[in-house]
Amino acid sequence: MIEAFTFPPPGVSKISPFPKVSELARLQIQQGDDSVSNLRCQQFKLPSLFKTILPVVDGTHNEAALIMILRELIKQGQITIQPENKSVAPEAITTELLQVFWLQTLTYLARMALLSSIS
Repeated sequence: MIEAFTFPPPGVSKISPFPKVSELARLQIQQGDDSVSNLRCQQFKLPSLFKTILPVVDGTHNEAALIMILRELIKQGQITIQPENKSVAPEAITTELLQVFWLQTLTYLARMALLSSIS
């Protein structure tokens, strides 16, 4: 599918050092909604992993802080990361693996028009 706009589409084309998911999407997740609205006014259901992560992507944390938060969520058993669909013990998850996961996550959020510019 090709989308054409007469103005720049909402969202970000470059990921900020302090990424921020739109306030509406974070609010919807915090209220327990199963789906979120993106910056293009499209509504869709997010994988459960993102429901845990989205509230902390609020523009106040840089990559290092967000990776520390991810590590803590993994340690608490709130999320799991399975590289190449293989189970990995939480203590075996390296910083490099978390960095790759985080970049993939941010790329997905940007592609889905959920990242907004910080205002």
